[in-house]
Amino acid sequence: MEFYSGTVAKGPPPSTAVTSRSPKMSPSAAGAPSDITEAAFSRWKVELQNKLIVEQEKQAHRDRLQYKKHEDSKYWERKQALCKKTVDQFGKAKLEMEAIRQANLTRGAEYKAELEEMKEMAAAQREEWMQFGHELTVQHGPEQTERTRARLAETAELKAEQGRQVKQLSQANKKQRHVQRTARLEEKRQIVESTKQQLFGSAEEAKNFAFHQREEIGGEVRRTERRWRSLSKQEREAFLTHAHDNHEKNDHTKEHMREVRKDLIKKNAEKVNEEKERKMTDAMKVAESREERVKTARGVRDAIYSSRYADSEKAKLMSQSPQEAAALTGIMVSPSPMSPQYRLQA
Repeated sequence: MEFYSGTVAKGPPPSTAVTSRSPKMSPSAAGAPSDITEAAFSRWKVELQNKLIVEQEKQAHRDRLQYKKHEDSKYWERKQALCKKTVDQFGKAKLEMEAIRQANLTRGAEYKAELEEMKEMAAAQREEWMQFGHELTVQHGPEQTERTRARLAETAELKAEQGRQVKQLSQANKKQRHVQRTARLEEKRQIVESTKQQLFGSAEEAKNFAFHQREEIGGEVRRTERRWRSLSKQEREAFLTHAHDNHEKNDHTKEHMREVRKDLIKKNAEKVNEEKERKMTDAMKVAESREERVKTARGVRDAIYSSRYADSEKAKLMSQSPQEAAALTGIMVSPSPMSPQYRLQA
């Protein structure tokens, strides 16, 4: 199906020969309301609206720059105030730290003096105790030596007695372990002897059982082979009979399919002829419909051509300034939603 695009190419009549180019007549002289077309006026309105939008964006950009400059100045003022405050705080902290250091030095000197005094007192007390110990040694030296020797001899005798007891206990444990090990070895030997007797006694019986079992299995296998050969022969004969029957059925089916194919070819040829006739009829209808659409489109084009020029009032608006033209045409530009926040408050 074809659609009309909206324009029809018009050429010179075939019977008229074009010998020279005639001067082009202006639309207003030809009877149009003005020389400006409606399309040109619409483009001018769009350009006017775009100019107003650009001017509004420029103003918003200037507002943002002024706002940024104002905020930068406030930022630097706050930064300088914070720097001055920080320097003052560092100065105060330094003075306080120096005062704390001096107090710590004074307290450390006091502690050091007290420590030296305590060391001297400890040394004097140590010397006093050493002198006292020396006096005790001179006074009770021989008696203390005898008591020490007696105590050492008593301790040595006690250790010797404990050693003898430990040795006797170790020998008793060793003897007990030997007895237990001997008993376990004898028990294992008896188990081995009984196992050997059981194995050697049942070996001959196992051989006879295995021989008879293999003989029975061989007989069963031979009987199974004979049955398999008989069944295989029967199945082969049945397969050959079935294959012969299928071959005859296939020959009959092929002959029937040949006849059906001939009928289909004949019917398809008839359908093709009918389709060709239908397409020729449809093509004639489409040609008639296309000719009717061309006539209608030519009439629409003539009507559009006569009404595409704007009136004189619209043509005068194009020579006005953008603000006056926008007010007269009713073009409104909505303010940018982001611009008010960058405006400085009075």
